[in-house]
Amino acid sequence: MEISHLGVVQDRLKDKKVLVVLDGVDKFVQLDAMAKETLWFGPGSRILITTQDQKLFRVHGINHIYKVDFPGANEALQIFCMYAFGQKFPKDGFEELAREVAHLSGELPLGLRVMGSYFRGMSKKEWIKSLPRLKTSLDPDIQSVLKFSYDALDDKDQDLFLHIACFFNGEEINNVEAYLAKKFLEVTQRLNVLVEKSLIYFEYGKVNMHSLLQKLGIEIVRKQSIHDPGQRQFLVDGIEICEVLTGDTTGSKSIIGIDFDYHGTGEELDISERAFEGMSNLQFLRFNGSRNTYKLSQV
Repeated sequence: MEISHLGVVQDRLKDKKVLVVLDGVDKFVQLDAMAKETLWFGPGSRILITTQDQKLFRVHGINHIYKVDFPGANEALQIFCMYAFGQKFPKDGFEELAREVAHLSGELPLGLRVMGSYFRGMSKKEWIKSLPRLKTSLDPDIQSVLKFSYDALDDKDQDLFLHIACFFNGEEINNVEAYLAKKFLEVTQRLNVLVEKSLIYFEYGKVNMHSLLQKLGIEIVRKQSIHDPGQRQFLVDGIEICEVLTGDTTGSKSIIGIDFDYHGTGEELDISERAFEGMSNLQFLRFNGSRNTYKLSQV
């Protein structure tokens, strides 16, 4: 049966038992056009919808919802190995490397597929050489897919996303709401918007963001000023923070947060007396000097 256009779906299929799969729905109008009412299809029909926006289900009165969780560590390794080695387990000598890359992929199926395909056919030496870059940057293919959800946010929600990615990932929900109440009107509602769009999640009373989405946010902020970190909203890289605080470069009123983990540097930081003079909009500081303690301050 050929359906020439969506306007005849109801008439042509109302007596047919069909399976309808709507994958990657991100707009209300898409559901309205393709499956607005269950009466459009015959008795016994099944309609499967996938989306990152949970609000779509609520608006259309869809109550049978299954949340797809991330695969466990062993399953993630199998997925990665299928793309990297063409089998469900690592080749001899690649066991630890495969587990590390699967972990860096955040156990996200998209990341596992892209990373597995990237490493396929590489030598062990090439794997080892590529690992440092993976720890700090995001693969362009993964970035382009994840950024689609970020770009769909309004300006304020995008700004909140960057705050969480660069500074508040893993913080107590109540603290995040208190710290950002002046910056974002209806901050609680905006946090819930990010939850509905699967960009963050609440767990054990904390705001959490997937590691790959966090890398996306950090990369977006880095591109605000690639060569002059002092012109960005947030500073999170230890080397760049040292440059700004010791006087090798200067901070500006663009900076609103500094998250500095200097654990293991092995040397004392000599902060310039004028380091903070230009940071008139600085609001948040976190200096982490050990694995177990940190100080979060609101300026």
